[in-house]
Amino acid sequence: VRARERDHCPRAVEGRAASPGLAQLLERGFGQGSKQLLLASRVVQSDDTGITVIDSSTSQGSRHSYLSVYVNDRDEVVFDFTIGRGREGPTIFLGDYRGRLQVDAHSGYDQVIRQNDLIAAGCWAHARGRFHEALDS
Repeated sequence: VRARERDHCPRAVEGRAASPGLAQLLERGFGQGSKQLLLASRVVQSDDTGITVIDSSTSQGSRHSYLSVYVNDRDEVVFDFTIGRGREGPTIFLGDYRGRLQVDAHSGYDQVIRQNDLIAAGCWAHARGRFHEALDS
């Protein structure tokens, strides 16, 4: 990935195979002002989804990547594209953000939560699922 500061992607890409041109656009990044406005917020919510990106350099002709969505308390939305699902994506995207971060229990957020001393807020959908699992056991 040539540039890490990618922060906006058309919603139509989510969950679909992205064309090589779109993948290049995602890797180059655009909409830096949107990211700055988002990170000026007191609360940021985030989640990610796996997507398939067309990549002729691989033997399968595509690769699995991730598209993360970040939403603030003003309903401003910013997307971030990453090759993997590790902690580097959220850590780099959030930078020195201070505030509340609402995410699922994915360990990829742990480093940035500790490093930035963020207030971590859980995801009700995931918490509800744990209660249902407990009832079933």
